[in-house]
Amino acid sequence: ESVGKSVSDEPYQPSSAESASKAEQPEEKPAAAAYTMPIEGDILKNYSEKELQYSATYGDMRIHTGIDIACEAGTMISACGAGTVTEVTENAALGVTVVIDHGNGISSKYAAVKDVKVKAGQKVAMGDIIGSTSSVPNECADQSHLHFEVLKNGHAADPLKTLGLK
Repeated sequence: ESVGKSVSDEPYQPSSAESASKAEQPEEKPAAAAYTMPIEGDILKNYSEKELQYSATYGDMRIHTGIDIACEAGTMISACGAGTVTEVTENAALGVTVVIDHGNGISSKYAAVKDVKVKAGQKVAMGDIIGSTSSVPNECADQSHLHFEVLKNGHAADPLKTLGLK
């Protein structure tokens, strides 16, 4: 019950000053993507921690801890997101690898990198060139590609799902 107050059945109409202040507020823009693919190309082989996939190099079935993205040898590789380069190492299976820590337990790993443009400790932005592609030693019988992995809290994870690229 309203005692001493008049109640109107008319809908509330904002004053012209209230309308103007609302109109001046900037429209919210969608957040920028945190990650992008390191190169453009078709995915030749998906991530698979349980389902075995055929390895043409070894002639057997095995798990695949990353994705293989088709490209020409020498294709420039971009950092998939902002972060700090934690490793530039070489091993017999993957060749020269570059690892970038993106924070929140997420790291990206790029295999068989040649003409490396980064070093450990260096900060990179999404899209910065880190090197170019070459043949992955333990996948040399496959079509030319970039072997790309993502680690979540130190363990292999599906790059597409983990980085929201699917």
